[in-house]
Amino acid sequence: MKVTNAEAHLYAKESIARFESPPLQNIIDWMLLWSDNTLGDRMAMYAAMKAGFGYSKTGIEKVFIKTLDDLGIDSKGLNAVDGSGLSKENRVSANTFAQLLLKTYKSDKYRTIYGGLPIGGINGTMQSRFVKSAPKAIGLVRAKTGTLNGTVSMAGYVQGGDHEYVFVAIADQIPKGTTAAKAARTALDKALAKFAKPVPGTSPSPSEVVENLDGSAITSNPSS
Repeated sequence: MKVTNAEAHLYAKESIARFESPPLQNIIDWMLLWSDNTLGDRMAMYAAMKAGFGYSKTGIEKVFIKTLDDLGIDSKGLNAVDGSGLSKENRVSANTFAQLLLKTYKSDKYRTIYGGLPIGGINGTMQSRFVKSAPKAIGLVRAKTGTLNGTVSMAGYVQGGDHEYVFVAIADQIPKGTTAAKAARTALDKALAKFAKPVPGTSPSPSEVVENLDGSAITSNPSS
């Protein structure tokens, strides 16, 4: 079928297809809940572009450092090669990470990050954590996990009764392979369980976690 220029111009304003992105908050929640590395990498480059550093890998470290500086966090030693955390060239200190967790927790602007973190033994990439290793901590730990061959880590928040604590745990230079990684995860789980206690008079429960990009599984507000 041939279409003349006149016909093309006549129907040019008629929509054929349309795609609308989910709200940014839902995208962030999905990325945090399921550790979507590709999405994390793309969002880091998009943040770099919006900050004027270009949509590129090289812009990621620049926007990370700028963000940390704006929050008053020491970025010394930071080396960010990607936004997924998969590169072995990435470097960030436990102290920088702990400061970031504390600052975002106290900030109204970044507080929603807390609500998007997966909960140990409940959902997302933390769904199987603590179930066998330390059942006492189920529902009391919100965190992100990280695994490379020879390294296991977890960082986030643990409910300790009337208080919530920031923690950063890194098991580095462990033997390569799944056996050592599993043993390291179990050790981290048991260590956190020593601090984990529900708020007096309550029982641990998941809160404000978006299971799907359309936001269909949002629950109640997080307690602190």
